Amino acid sequence: MGKGWVKKIFTDKKGFIYRLIYKDGKYSIKNEWGEQIIPWVDDIFVRGFLIGESEYIMVLNEDKYAIFHKSGKQVSKWFQKIYTVGLIEGKSDYYKAVEKNKCMLFHKERGIIAKDFEEIKIDGLVMGESKYFIGKKNGKEAIFNEKGERITPWYDFIIEKGFIKGQSEFYVVKKK
Repeated sequence: MGKGWVKKIFTDKKGFIYRLIYKDGKYSIKNEWGEQIIPWVDDIFVRGFLIGESEYIMVLNEDKYAIFHKSGKQVSKWFQKIYTVGLIEGKSDYYKAVEKNKCMLFHKERGIIAKDFEEIKIDGLVMGESKYFIGKKNGKEAIFNEKGERITPWYDFIIEKGFIKGQSEFYVVKKK
C-alpha cells in the first residue's frame, strides 16, 4: 500500500471543506468530517464544484464516466462519455452522455429526456440558455423542447444562434 496524500482542499458555497485525495494511483474526495464521498477512481473532474458553481462531480474509472452529487450520491449511470458543460459546470440541470456512440440527454432528477441521437448540440437547454435543444438523427436536425418532444420538422441544418440560445423567437435553417 502506497502512502496517501491530500492533493487539494476546497470549500463549497456554504463553506464546507472537501479534500481531493490521492492514493495508489486513484483519487477520491472526503468531506470535512473525513467521510469518503466518492469511491476510488482513476480521475475526478471538479472544476464547477471547485469554484462553487456546481454541486456535481464527474469521475472517470476504467474508461467510463459517472456523475456524483457532493453528498456522495451517484446521479448517473456509467457512460462511455459525459460532457462537463451543463450540470457539471453549473450551467443547467441537464447533461449530455454518450454510450455505444449514441448521444443522450438527461435531467438530474427526471432522468432521460432524449436518446439514440447521432448528435445533441449543447447550446440552448444544456448550457442553460433556453428550454430547447437541437438533436440530429439520420443526418437531419430538429428542435426539441425540455421534455424531449420534437417541435419542428427535420432540416439539413439548424443554426444555434437566435431561438436555441434564447436570443430571439426565430431560428435559421437549411433545407435542400
